[in-house]
Amino acid sequence: MLELLFDLLGTTLLRPLVWGIVLPLSWVIATPVILILALFQSETYSRNVRAGYLAVYEYWERLLMHTG
Repeated sequence: MLELLFDLLGTTLLRPLVWGIVLPLSWVIATPVILILALFQSETYSRNVRAGYLAVYEYWERLLMHTG
């Protein structure tokens, strides 16, 4: 019973923390890197930037699905 309570509290408290703080912080850190790398790719600039952001977003979705 106590384990279920801790699991529920952990999920309830950690999910907003991850979505509200860690995810935007990772975007702030990743944005310059993604933009710089996109400049040196052979594909168009917008496709590279979109692919970079999509990769970061999909990583966080997988991480949250695995922990949740």
